[in-house]
Order: sequence, then structure tokens, then C-alpha cells
Amino acid sequence: MVWNRIFPGSGGGYARRWLRITEAKFRKRRIDRSLKGPITLFDFSNPDDAADASRTEKDGGWKLSDDQVIGGYSEAALTVIPSHEQQMELDQKRSNPRSGKQKFTYTDSNESFRPFIRWQGQLDTRIGASSTAHRSGFCAIKSPTFGTAASFNAFGYNAIEVTCRSSSKRDFTINVEISTMLPGLELYQNVLSVPEEWTENKRRTIRIAQDGFVTVISPLKDFESISRNRLRDLHTNISLGADLDSFGIILKDGVTGDFTFDLAKVRLMNFYHGEILGEEDEDAPY
Repeated sequence: MVWNRIFPGSGGGYARRWLRITEAKFRKRRIDRSLKGPITLFDFSNPDDAADASRTEKDGGWKLSDDQVIGGYSEAALTVIPSHEQQMELDQKRSNPRSGKQKFTYTDSNESFRPFIRWQGQLDTRIGASSTAHRSGFCAIKSPTFGTAASFNAFGYNAIEVTCRSSSKRDFTINVEISTMLPGLELYQNVLSVPEEWTENKRRTIRIAQDGFVTVISPLKDFESISRNRLRDLHTNISLGADLDSFGIILKDGVTGDFTFDLAKVRLMNFYHGEILGEEDEDAPY
């Protein structure tokens, strides 16, 4: 039913997502500063975001895709991990021999645990015998749409922050879909390299916590315009204050093997000279 996608009884859904972001923008406008503090797009400690991630695309949840649509062999699954106990139980079972090998340093209790979604599977670059594709090997996840709520023309955010961790050093890719005046959406991509040690500079900041999660800040100007899985000949940048429709992650690094990617939070922000502006805002809804 359409109503269950918009306002499901178990939490989450388009209406709650729209209301949360709209309220956050309203509270930011009250702050007397031209460059506002961050706005959270997803935080899986929020029961509504967790509920959306536990649903299929058909029911208004996150979308999973892989190269099996072109005759490939890659596959992955998405699981919500709401507690430290469930994480430990999942890791101890390890019943799937194809699951990624863990290299994370886990927290010791629920007090410091952060809920997250785990995207786990196997990338396989083999091309199926009946496939007409020239190359293969990708898995992807994509968020539900933000709709008109994620219009940030009044804020001019210039960067996106992803809090995540990976079981091995892999080059993932951030997918951002932007609404335009024309029918359809524009896709922009930027590499998301999950490092194993702390680094920082004025363009890109990466911090690693005790539990292995990293926060990677990617300036929007570094994103490239993509059409039919290729870089556009006439390259355009994401404009500041763009209308964001969806967020996603894709793995297509050409390396056959298991992978595990944990995602905890995604934020839009103003990031200048190595600093996040407005992080201390009292009204910032984190």
C-alpha cells in the first residue's frame, strides 16, 4: 500500500523523513549566521532511519543492486545492527563462509556503541557466459528519496560527511542524485577511500575512532557528473545548495573478494580550511 510507504506504522517512511529534515532546516534558519551548522541526512541511532533500512525498496526502504542484472555473480545483503549484543551475536555466528573477514576493533559496551547498517557480500568480476556486458563486478546500496525536503538553497552546504568503516582497505564510491529543473535526476560520484590510519588536511578530513569508524568529509566540488556509468564530456559540479534526492554507496573497484561496509551516519555541512562550521550550534539536531 502507498500509505505504508509514506507513513508506516512501524516507523520511518517518507513523511517522517520529510518532517525531520524540514524541522532541522527551520531550526537552522533561526541561527543568525550565513553559513549554518551540519544537518544529518541519516543516523541509524534514529529509530526511523533504522526502520527504513530494514525494509526493501518495494516497501520504501533502501535499494540493493548488483551485477546480476547483467549476468554477473556479485551479491550482497543489508542488515541493521541496533545493539552491541546483536553485533557480537552476528559476528560469532559467521555462518556464511562468503562473509567478509572482520578487522574492526569493537567497543566493549552499549554505552559507547553506535548503531549502524552493515552491507556485506562478495564482489565478483567474472562475466557470465550469456552476458553481453564487457565488464562486471559491482554492488550498490541507495537510500530512499528525500523528495522536496532536501532542498538546501538557503544553506549553501559545500561538503558531505560519511561515518563508516570497512573490513579491508577498499575504494568505495559515493553516489549522490540531484533533482534538476529538467525531468529526471543527475548523478554525481566521488571516491570514498576508507583508510586504516588517521589523516587530515584542509580539503579532506578523516578521523578514526576507537571502534574503527572513520568520518570522511568530501567536498561537493570533488564530485564528478556521471551519465550511463561514464564521466560526462561536459563536466559540471554540484552547485552549492543543490536539491539532494538520494544518497548511495557503490563498490566497483575491480577486486574480486568479500567485503563488509558499516554505515553509521551521513551529514551535509559547511567545511572550510579544515574546520566544520557551526558544529557547536545549540539548535543543531544531531
